[in-house]
Amino acid sequence: MRGLAILIGVFVLSSCDETARSHYATMEEARAQGAVDHGWIPSNLPSSAREIQEAHDLDTNVLWGAFCFDPSEANLFLSGLTPIERNAISYMRILDHSCENITAQNGFQFFASNKVVFAINGREGRGYFWNFWK
Repeated sequence: MRGLAILIGVFVLSSCDETARSHYATMEEARAQGAVDHGWIPSNLPSSAREIQEAHDLDTNVLWGAFCFDPSEANLFLSGLTPIERNAISYMRILDHSCENITAQNGFQFFASNKVVFAINGREGRGYFWNFWK
């Protein structure tokens, strides 16, 4: 009987996670699979965006993602974003702990566009995005 209770508890806890995760090799693949239309991938990522990871929570609408891009596109990409200070971001709603080193000291600059925050390292062609809906 105790084993059944544990099994039910594990099932209940695992069913509470409403986080969907996806990976796209390119921006074209993300568009083709509807990730941009659904709002899971920002439409303004550079055309060279690749190795795109995204996670979104269906209950809370928390969105997180990471991508690489050709550093030669950095200036064009960043020109369409609004620069912000890191301390202006009250919190980072991240669904992945690989983002703990997103700091200006590590070459990242912070931007906002359409309720999405971006942390971009243009020199290395790396970026992260997440929403800031409360």
